[in-house]
Amino acid sequence: IPDDIDPPTFSSVNATDVLVSWTEPGQPNGVIVVYNLTLNGESVFEGLAFSFLSAGLQPFTEYTYSILACTSKGCGSSSPASVSTLEAPPEGYVSPTVPPSDVTPSSFAVTVNPV
Repeated sequence: IPDDIDPPTFSSVNATDVLVSWTEPGQPNGVIVVYNLTLNGESVFEGLAFSFLSAGLQPFTEYTYSILACTSKGCGSSSPASVSTLEAPPEGYVSPTVPPSDVTPSSFAVTVNPV
């Protein structure tokens, strides 16, 4: 059974996606036949790759991942690792505008309109 399994790491984090990566166990104790990535306890990936793009997540939310490494004799698990997605811009609005007629040397007016 695999041992010395590092928790997954995270990169390319945005409001709805996280790239999750992992490495081979320090002590595989056999040939790894599958990696199983879990998100909040549910399996989201099974295979032999060392990364997975976790897409379609909710903005500004914490997620917990762990990786199981399996040989023909059984599976070993990493400790969990958590990551938070970034905040998303408000939905239903276009970028604010500053009409040139509303700019003076000491002030300006910003207009925000719904889509």
